[in-house]
Amino acid sequence: MKPIVEIETSFEKREDAVHMAELLLDEKLVACAMVTNAITSMYEWENTRCQVQEFLLRAKTRPSLEQQCFDLINKRHPYKLPMITSFIRKASVEYADWVELCTKGDALK
Repeated sequence: MKPIVEIETSFEKREDAVHMAELLLDEKLVACAMVTNAITSMYEWENTRCQVQEFLLRAKTRPSLEQQCFDLINKRHPYKLPMITSFIRKASVEYADWVELCTKGDALK
């Protein structure tokens, strides 16, 4: 097993999620990205309870690119305060090597 990072963020419009996935892929910051079907999000915003449909973007990257992914998402996200989270995932060595191969950075170790 080898660690990879899964980054999540959400969008009001599916096309915004797809566009962000394309930006991350174009910059070679992530190896792959998934955009979910609509989900229901509930939260407090400016003293108001909100319930909206959103689309979740999940993307896989190497640990060394996590901050660059956060920076790009934060800069280009349409929300004033986007939800951007990450998780360390255990992956098969072969899958983690593929993630490294598809993203920019040092050669495989």
